[in-house]
Amino acid sequence: MNSKNILAFLEAAKHFAEQLKDLNPELVVLLHHNDSDGLSSGAILSKAIERAHFSSLRYCLEKPYPLVLKQIFENDLLPKKTVFIFTDFASGMLKTLAKLNSKSFDIFVIDHHGIEAIDNSKIHLFNCLSFGIDGSTECSASSAAYTFAEALSIDNSDLLSLAVLGAIGDKHIPGGNNQSLNAKVLEQAKHLSLVDDLLFFNAPHNCDGRDLAGAIDIMGSIGYLQGGPDVAIKGLYEGFDQRYFEQASRFESEYNLALHGFVQTLKLQQAKNIQWFILPEEFENFGVKTVGLVCEALIAKGLVDSSKYLAGFQKVPNQIPGIGDMDLNQSKISMRLPKEIAEKVFQKKLPALGNILPQAVAKVGGFVDACHKHAAAATVEIGRESQLVEEIDQFIRP
Repeated sequence: MNSKNILAFLEAAKHFAEQLKDLNPELVVLLHHNDSDGLSSGAILSKAIERAHFSSLRYCLEKPYPLVLKQIFENDLLPKKTVFIFTDFASGMLKTLAKLNSKSFDIFVIDHHGIEAIDNSKIHLFNCLSFGIDGSTECSASSAAYTFAEALSIDNSDLLSLAVLGAIGDKHIPGGNNQSLNAKVLEQAKHLSLVDDLLFFNAPHNCDGRDLAGAIDIMGSIGYLQGGPDVAIKGLYEGFDQRYFEQASRFESEYNLALHGFVQTLKLQQAKNIQWFILPEEFENFGVKTVGLVCEALIAKGLVDSSKYLAGFQKVPNQIPGIGDMDLNQSKISMRLPKEIAEKVFQKKLPALGNILPQAVAKVGGFVDACHKHAAAATVEIGRESQLVEEIDQFIRP
């Protein structure tokens, strides 16, 4: 990536921002992910939309399930001049969005995940990958969301710290390419004294950014079914003080208790190139982002075979906050990489998750959207977990 890529990205942001203004929507429906990057992105765009004086609705989704989106798109109460904005997901399902969009709403996708090619005048894609910027290391969804928000109005510069927060949550910061969009956002935040050199977030948060990102992840994932995302965004606006950290700690304690019991009886199932597990019912009260956290915990604890890819499954709850009960009958798969495998993936000696999981999911009729090289997720019908593992295994060629 070079400075020309960033300049092109910034120019594109101005173009898309003007498009949104020209549409002058009666309502903006904002949909975003539930991890710290997705919640930061949702908070940035929600505030930017409010300041642009557009009415809005906001939905925090664990994944943009087609059945859920169908219900939202087909709501008869939506004004004709409704605009949808998706952030931190949806780039990998553009054809599905086009199919669901029977009322021809304008759709903006602000993202950093792999892109499904489509030519559709109603879909406006603002994705760093289109500009040669790596979405796995150089641009978080929050950095993309902030770039769009800044193009809407320079008055949104106070949201810079949220852009940095999402990049920390996605582990793009600290470290990474010092010429990246994330690095640019971080330098701007430092210049405005929102964040310091040690990633300490000044007022209104007054805490270490890594601690803040961790708490937001917990609120959005483990606390997803208990109102955690809305509480987290409230804290991002008013200052994430001790009350919020204590709530995150309570959610984390519930998760740690379930994790401890799971680890005590852990027996990973084995395929040639993959090790995998299915989370028990003790995890059903948590959002399905939890299975990814469990994968990361098992790797950190050294409880996995470092020479194999890791996959975990968790039943998708039929309760969608803000939507209601739906019969989804889905199991979510999350995949993560032990350090040895990750190094080989980034060296292109082994296939990236973003390449193999979508191909395997297509074989079993599942749903996939947001994938990176080193972390990926999808859903499959309950009962087809082992079949999906077999298909993934076929695509791994050491």
